Amino acid sequence: MTTEKICHKECLIPLLVTSIAIWLLHETLPSSLAGGSSALLRKVENVSVLVRPIEGNPCLPLSDQYRICRVPVEQEFGFNCKGKEYDQFADKLEALLDNHTKKTKRLSVSPSSYQERPASWGKRTFPFPPNSTILAVGNSLIRQVFQQLPCQYGDQVVSWIDKESHQENFFHRGTFYHGRFSNGAQVYLVTNHAMFYAPKWPQYLQELIGEEEWNKVDLMVVGRLNNFVQAYNTSFAKIMQEQTKKWDGADFRSMPPNLTDFASVFHRDRPIVGISMMADWSSWDEDYYDMKQQQEQSHATARNKQNNVHLVHGRQYIDQIGECGSESWWKTGICAPSPYLHRCIGNRGGHPDLIAFDAVETINMALDRKLSSKEHLLEH
Repeated sequence: MTTEKICHKECLIPLLVTSIAIWLLHETLPSSLAGGSSALLRKVENVSVLVRPIEGNPCLPLSDQYRICRVPVEQEFGFNCKGKEYDQFADKLEALLDNHTKKTKRLSVSPSSYQERPASWGKRTFPFPPNSTILAVGNSLIRQVFQQLPCQYGDQVVSWIDKESHQENFFHRGTFYHGRFSNGAQVYLVTNHAMFYAPKWPQYLQELIGEEEWNKVDLMVVGRLNNFVQAYNTSFAKIMQEQTKKWDGADFRSMPPNLTDFASVFHRDRPIVGISMMADWSSWDEDYYDMKQQQEQSHATARNKQNNVHLVHGRQYIDQIGECGSESWWKTGICAPSPYLHRCIGNRGGHPDLIAFDAVETINMALDRKLSSKEHLLEH
């Protein structure tokens, strides 16, 4: 890493406070709880991870003020990567975060026109507003983005349940997840689901979530859904051809819904956030430009002209961090420089962290705008 690691007061103080807190916990707990296996102690240590020294460095770089998902090196699934190529990628990722930190610090002293990302980017206490409900749909790359959240907000997540297996897991490949956070916010995540290839997919989606929960949804996130041509002769195509048999009228050869289609069936007083793919299956970031066109179409046809369809560009950081991909689900990846692959995660973070930060900010902005609009209507 090239990031400077001199221990200034701002680094030493939280480190000292954390060390004192853990020492007091050891001193005051009964001996039966004071061991390393104590759940309470593990919770305190998990909270302290953001200010703990690593590998002999006197303190952490500025980038560790952010809610980066740090996957254990020994985890051998979920597109986890390590090695020289991954470390080179992680250096660039941390440089981007450090640069953002320095810019936002300068703004607090001398305001400027820097508006690229808000100061809250990657640093919120909770990902979503209290008691809000978010529904996210798309392919496995959207799943990668949203599976960062229970990892990034490990101190705030209450549960993250695979609704098909009824088990709690963060990085597996289920098609329907339900997550809850301690401020009452919740997420429904539906990805790579066969029902989207049926004409009655709006009905099926509502039934999957449940009518009562569907009516609670404050915002929908939409990512790309794979089509037959893109998945031709792949294991995914074979799975979908089997799974579509379970849904009346479903045919994987039909085109799945896109951003415009979701906007047309989702209530227009509720915002939608489109997230384009982190990977690029074209040579020109096709998914982003397709979504941008679909956003314009949605705004042009919206009856109330609220312009409540927003976009997150999944590849906007590629020039700064480079490509880092893997298709090694069940074993450790090497961070290949290819745009076609799933994105690496690892013990120093990954591309999905940045897009999760962007998604969280865009969702909060859209919900704030929705609330302000309602308050304006009530005043008049």
